[in-house]
This record gives sequence, C-alpha cells and structure tokens, in this order.
Amino acid sequence: MKYNLNQDQLNALTEGANIRKHIENIVTRGIKTPLDSKFPHTYLFSLPGFGKTFTVEKLLKESGNEHLSINGSTSMFAFGVQLAVINHLVPKGQNIIISVDDCDGILKNEENCNIMKNVLTGFKQFAYEKNLTSQIATLSEIQQQAIEAHTDPQRMGFVVPTNRFKFIFTSNFPLPSADDVKDMREKGGSRNMLQVHRNAIRDRVKYADIHLSWSEQWGLVSDVLINNINLDHATDEVKENILHWTYQNWNKMTERSIRTIEKMLDTVLESPFDYVDSWEIDYLR
Repeated sequence: MKYNLNQDQLNALTEGANIRKHIENIVTRGIKTPLDSKFPHTYLFSLPGFGKTFTVEKLLKESGNEHLSINGSTSMFAFGVQLAVINHLVPKGQNIIISVDDCDGILKNEENCNIMKNVLTGFKQFAYEKNLTSQIATLSEIQQQAIEAHTDPQRMGFVVPTNRFKFIFTSNFPLPSADDVKDMREKGGSRNMLQVHRNAIRDRVKYADIHLSWSEQWGLVSDVLINNINLDHATDEVKENILHWTYQNWNKMTERSIRTIEKMLDTVLESPFDYVDSWEIDYLR
C-alpha cells in the first residue's frame, strides 16, 4: 500500500528502508566472515533505538550459526566469566559467534582495552590477572567450574582462549578514528591515551558507524514498524495513523528500543481505539 503521507515522510520511509537493509548487510557480512580472516569481528555503532541488537539477534537466529549473546556493560571480571562459561560448555573444536551488547564497561579504561586487544588479535585470549579469592565465592556453581577449568596454579587469575570466538559488538559507544586521536593530541588532555587504546580496538574490527538525521531515524523505525508481525492484522488506516502519530511525536520516541516499540504495537491490537493513551502512560513518560 502507498500510505497517505507527505513527500518528506515518503522520502524518509524509503531512506529508512534502505538504511535498514544497509545495517542488515553489515551484520550479515559479519556473520559470514570466516573466523580465520584478518578481521573476523564486527563493531556496529549508532545512537540508541536503531534496532542494532534486534537486527543482530534476528539475523543470527536465521543464519543457523551457533551463537550466544552476552552483556558488555559490566566489569571486566564479569565479562571474562561469561567467556569462561561459554568456552567451558561449548564442545571443543566448535566455533561460536558471540553477540556483545553495549561496551561501556569493557572499554572504560586503558587496562580493559589492553585486555580486549588480546581477545581480538595477538594472543587471542582473555587474561584476567588478579587475585580471585574475594570474587570466586560470588559465582554460581557452573561459573566456578568454568573459572577453575581456566586457571593455572603458576599464575594469578584465569585465562580464556578466544581463538574460536567471533564477536559482533553492538554499541551506543563510538570508537575514535585516527583523525579523532590526532585532534585530541593536538588539543591535549588526560584522556588521550585512553582514546589511543580505543582507536586500537577500532583497528582490530570491521567498524560501522551509523549516523542518521531524525527523519532517517523515523523512517528506519517506521519501516520496521509497518512490517512487524504484530501489525499483520491491523488495517491500513491504523498503520497510517501510527505513522502520522510517530512522525509528529518523534521527540517522544527517540531512544526507544525496537523491543519497546514491539511492545507498544501489541497494545494496538489490545486497545485499537485508545492505544495512544496506553503508549503515553506505559512507555513515553
């Protein structure tokens, strides 16, 4: 159906569909890249609400590849424990794709960045070289077993091989380019070395930076929205009303995740005459 939209809306919707396909192509290439290639890992950055994690999880599921999702907005110890459990449980010789959502924690300082460099390239291992006495008791039984399987009596901490892991990072956290680092050095400042280390992470992955105008954001989200299974039984009139409402109220919708929008769409079927009231109360405050 061609919706009764103005030309700006129609252009944004078309552009949004193209951008969504572009993001899907980035993720698909990341999934298909051989683990033994020079750059097997992918880092996808954009502001919140563009469906990065949603897209990665959807395409991973459709690909049939062995995969798991873990949290990157955590301490480096907790991140390493997640990797240890995966390496402990996944049969030897089997490669796995790991989707890492949100990287604030694991890239927050120089020490963490140095650990992550070796996770991605070089030694291809996660090395946590601190005393575990105070932390081991906080872990579950399977986590303790995984850590014990990766400890060496001759050294402190634990080491997890990462040579059979392919990472796809989705993040609201940008990594600086070489030009960014050069500008920071010229301006001076205490955060220069951290940015150098973050740039080194960028050099070790296929880095995709998605910058969109607000109308492109609306077009991308709207393209996902009107093709969502939750609206399969909605009338074209209802879909058109939703498009107009979100366009006029986009300032309320920014940074809402695709999952949140899916939940909002559920209310269209539950409350077809007053779903906007439900949105205002439950999701947009």
